[in-house]
Amino acid sequence: MKADDPNRGKPLTVEPVGILATFVNGLIEKVKLAYGEKLEAMMNVSEKKTQSVRKMAERLKQIRKARLDKMAMEQKRITEENLLRQKKLAEERLREQVTIEEKPQINELVSSQPKIIPSESVETQPETKPSKITDVQPETKSDKPVNIQPEKTEPVVEEKKIEDTERFKKNPPKVLVSFFSRADENYQVGYVDTGNTEVMANYIIGRLREFYGLEQVDDFKITPVHQYPIKYMDTVELATSEKRTGEKPIILDEIENLSDYNVVFIGYPIWWGDFPMIMRSFFDEYDFSGKILVPFCTHEGSGESGTFQTLKNLESGATVLDGVAVAGHVAQTGEANEKIGEWLKAVAEKILELRG
Repeated sequence: MKADDPNRGKPLTVEPVGILATFVNGLIEKVKLAYGEKLEAMMNVSEKKTQSVRKMAERLKQIRKARLDKMAMEQKRITEENLLRQKKLAEERLREQVTIEEKPQINELVSSQPKIIPSESVETQPETKPSKITDVQPETKSDKPVNIQPEKTEPVVEEKKIEDTERFKKNPPKVLVSFFSRADENYQVGYVDTGNTEVMANYIIGRLREFYGLEQVDDFKITPVHQYPIKYMDTVELATSEKRTGEKPIILDEIENLSDYNVVFIGYPIWWGDFPMIMRSFFDEYDFSGKILVPFCTHEGSGESGTFQTLKNLESGATVLDGVAVAGHVAQTGEANEKIGEWLKAVAEKILELRG
């Protein structure tokens, strides 16, 4: 005989958790059946979009690499062309020199043109003109002009030179003459080995050392990493692009111990009525606060184009003195040296005043 079931006669009970789980599972199955295909399609679309984005990113990466490779090849081509042009230019100049040497009559013709006849030239040729003049006039008259000139001018210049030198020796400034200059083909002067602004900078350096007795005068040539083209119009095109896009060329070298210098001369050509963009790089790279800045520039008709005032605005922490602007073709011939010398006198006086 079986034992009685203790639950016999009691109502049937089901756990609530079990009912909920069963309901949820059933609902999930219904959703899968109803929307499974749509969800799968959406997931496939999303995956395709991801793959498309990845392909696009890879494509952009390849395009960028191709552009960089093209730029590098173009720069290499320009460099090679520049080297080839420089070689051809050197060969042409050598041929011209040889041709001139083979035709001495041309040299004689050129040398006979009396462009500049300084007083010492008269002294070195006493037997040409004076020999004929003395037949008519006594020798004493022909000697007077030669002897009078040094008596009136040279002692005054020497006295002023000694005075300025002694004044600078008491508190000599350390001077840096920095400049950007482009040689090769230039407007109005043709092909030149030394750029217009560099010619001007060299004269300033020599004048400061010789006339004012300054021994601590250094120079710094602002040189771009990528050289400008040899042809003038090619450079014009590149400079136009830099101006339009605001691209600032990278400078090759650095000024060592800028803090050692009290006075910094800053030279540049005028391009498109403004600083060349590499000068903007120069001003961005260095802090000239507390220094005396002296600007000078070359141009071909535009003057300094307001760049002296622009420099004052850019370097408000420095003392910017009055600058000088010289036409490039005039700087090449040395005809502006007197003007530069007079300007340097005023600059020297101002430097002495500021430094006490």
